[in-house]
Amino acid sequence: MNKEDFKAIVVIIIMALIISAMVLFGINMYMQVFRVDEVQEEVLFQGNTSIDIDNNIANNLSTDSQGGNLNQIVSAGNQTQATQPSISTENEGYYYNQLNSYEKIIYNGLKNNKENLKSGTYQINFGKTFNELLAEENGTELLQQYYQSGIESYLYDNPDVFYLDPTKMYINIQTTKKLFNTTYEVFIDSGENANYLSETYSSKEQILEYENQINKEVVNILSETEGKSDYQKILIIHDYLVDNVTYDETVSKNNIYNMYGALVNKEAVCEGYAKAFQYLMQQIGIESVIIIGSATDSDENIQNHAWNYVKLNNTWYAVDVTWDDPVLIGGGILTKRYRYKYFLKGSETMSKDHVESYTFVDDGKVYTLPTLSVTDY
Repeated sequence: MNKEDFKAIVVIIIMALIISAMVLFGINMYMQVFRVDEVQEEVLFQGNTSIDIDNNIANNLSTDSQGGNLNQIVSAGNQTQATQPSISTENEGYYYNQLNSYEKIIYNGLKNNKENLKSGTYQINFGKTFNELLAEENGTELLQQYYQSGIESYLYDNPDVFYLDPTKMYINIQTTKKLFNTTYEVFIDSGENANYLSETYSSKEQILEYENQINKEVVNILSETEGKSDYQKILIIHDYLVDNVTYDETVSKNNIYNMYGALVNKEAVCEGYAKAFQYLMQQIGIESVIIIGSATDSDENIQNHAWNYVKLNNTWYAVDVTWDDPVLIGGGILTKRYRYKYFLKGSETMSKDHVESYTFVDDGKVYTLPTLSVTDY
């Protein structure tokens, strides 16, 4: 081997070493920049925020104060992977229209997966939709608030979702950290619970059967409203609920807080009355809103309560079907004076014993409520 060949070999070896070093350096840099250093699942919200509508039966000659238990508890837990839902921009209801863009994502995630949620185990995956929000210093706290507002608005706009138990629904963050990048994926699931259905329900098949029972009742009720004016339709539905639903004084039976109890079992508390009225109004295309707040009975007892506002001839009026269906002590016949005492009333009448709450939970989102007519219809 001559001197020139030796030099060439040395140059080749040096170049190979340099190239190898550069490759190793590149791989190392890639791993530092792009590899996953840490993946952690974070409990976003574990809490107990609720509204309680107490059941206090006032014993008087002809009327009573009737309440129920309006629970809304939101919490957080673990999650697994699922598909990301499409996000609808369609307006849904009175409370939906007051949500911000992030709250609407939560609402629409529930709405777009309404059928899937009937399984009780389906996971809603929002993917990295909340990435920008969670990158903010107080992003986690904000998402907590937006989740609460989104789910409560969905449930009060949609009384037909009677089978979900929000106390069993968990929202979660999965954080993936890299050297120069952190991403967040958000999920809703049942956490460690077997499902997020109310205790009455155990399967989608059972829920579909209950919906069929409701539909049969609704068809019968609405058949009486055909060809009638809006006022007559509201009156017919009001009278049907007063005549056919019995206020449940035990506050212990299944479904008394939802429209199934009112429409099928014919037993409910104020929340069940209000949700049944709301749903029937939706079926005939008349705007109606569930209102929660407090009411003062004839014995001056103040208690939490639920009723409705309904829009007639472009004007809002109050309807309290529960208090138009009082428990008559010792029996007797309900006189017209009490049967329509809270039917299509204005603020002058309602403000005497009803006070609206503008939030569903303590320190929750403050909603704007419809402005009632001052005078009765």
